[in-house]
Formats: sequence, C-alpha cells, structure tokens
Amino acid sequence: IDGSLLIGELTLSKATMNNVNLRVKGLDGKIELNPVTAELYKGRYSGKITLDANGKLPKLAANSALNGVQIDKLLKATTGKADLVGKSDISLFAIAHGANTNTLKQTLSGEAKFLVVDGIVRGVDIPSTLAQVERMIKTLQFGKPNTDGETHFDTLKATLPIQAGVVSNQNLKLSGSGFEVEGKGIIANLADMTWKYDLR
Repeated sequence: IDGSLLIGELTLSKATMNNVNLRVKGLDGKIELNPVTAELYKGRYSGKITLDANGKLPKLAANSALNGVQIDKLLKATTGKADLVGKSDISLFAIAHGANTNTLKQTLSGEAKFLVVDGIVRGVDIPSTLAQVERMIKTLQFGKPNTDGETHFDTLKATLPIQAGVVSNQNLKLSGSGFEVEGKGIIANLADMTWKYDLR
C-alpha cells in the first residue's frame, strides 16, 4: 500500500476535523500514516501513526501535535462540557502493545505536554477564594469561602508522563494576575478510570 487520502470533513471521537490529509504506506505487516494533517477548532493537527503487526502483539505508536486549538470547543465536542477556555498547544508521544482496547490501555506509555494561554477556568474564582481565606485568617472568622465564578489566567501548563496506562503529573502550574497554583498527582489510571490529584 502506498497512497494519499484527502478528506474534506471527518468526525473522530465527536471532534470534527477539516481538510484531513494523510499519506498511507503498508509493507511487511506494518502500516504507517505519515504525515497526517488536519484543521480543527481554529488550530492544526499534525502527526504520525504506526501499526506494526510483527511480533507477539501488535504495536501502536503515535506522535501527534495540536497547535493553536481552541480548547473549549474541542472539550465541548468530545466531552459535552467546556470548563476550560483558551488557545492550546498539545503534544503526545505514546506507544502501546495489544490486540484489544483493554490491553492497549494497560500497556500505554509515553508523554504528553500541554500549554493553554490567555484562558479561563469556569466554575471557580481562584483569586477571590484566596482573598476570602486570607481575610478569614486575619480576622479569625472562619467559614466556607464562596468559590463560584471563573478564573482568568495567563498560562496553564503541564507535562504528563504515561507509564503502563497511568497518566500522572508532577509540575502543573496555573498562573495569572496575582496568583499561582501548582498541582501534582494521577490524572487517570486508564485500567480502572480512577484519579487522585492535589492542588496547592
């Protein structure tokens, strides 16, 4: 197999991509899509995807990047919710072995990185919450702070190592005018879809 394919519009995992262009090569039990490019939500996707059927278990490898994508539109399409707004750059390198979805999840390893700039986190007003807590400490009048609202931020960035189906993080940083929030923990255990994350 050796050819090219151009698709005007493609929906994958509920996300709509336009002007999808890919080159397909297949030889000796190996299929490679390289390059793969597409436009989506005011940004671009580029990547390389390889499936190697040689060996005891098929090996799937992906090296992908999203640049300038409006993250709220992508999240709304894929999850039905858009609590994060902003222009995002996301990269992913991942390898998995297996003949079914469960095995691929359990063997998935690699690394992802993301950066969101000039954005909004909906559902919580971090500066207001921090100011309320500070006032409680100063006045010794403690209560439950009102966290409703939204947080405008300058940057949100993190690196996500992936090992045996566990997506973790040790360096999340959310920065804005007058505040900085850091986080670390398990983003997702793909085997049982559990998570444990700490913000500070």
